[in-house]
Amino acid sequence: MHSGRFFALGDFLRFVASEYGRPRILVTENGVCDGCEPVNGKVDDVRAYYVWSLPDNLERAFGDSKRFGSVWTGFATQARIPRASAAFFSHVIRDNGFEV
Repeated sequence: MHSGRFFALGDFLRFVASEYGRPRILVTENGVCDGCEPVNGKVDDVRAYYVWSLPDNLERAFGDSKRFGSVWTGFATQARIPRASAAFFSHVIRDNGFEV
């Protein structure tokens, strides 16, 4: 650590590990394509911060084979299913944070 400021992701991860007992941490970009598909009408994708955009967007190089977004979109039917992360993120916004 340098002057109480983080200069790298590694510094931050070491700080969190030492302060909070090595919790499971998933590092993602702002959005991720995890291949989750609906099961019984739900898309259970909550593992980390994944928010990208509201609906699935098209990845230029992959067409509609890669999905990003807080709402799963059935391209053939245009059905929309909010992912579990959308519900989680709405609670974070409503509560102005969450307990770790």
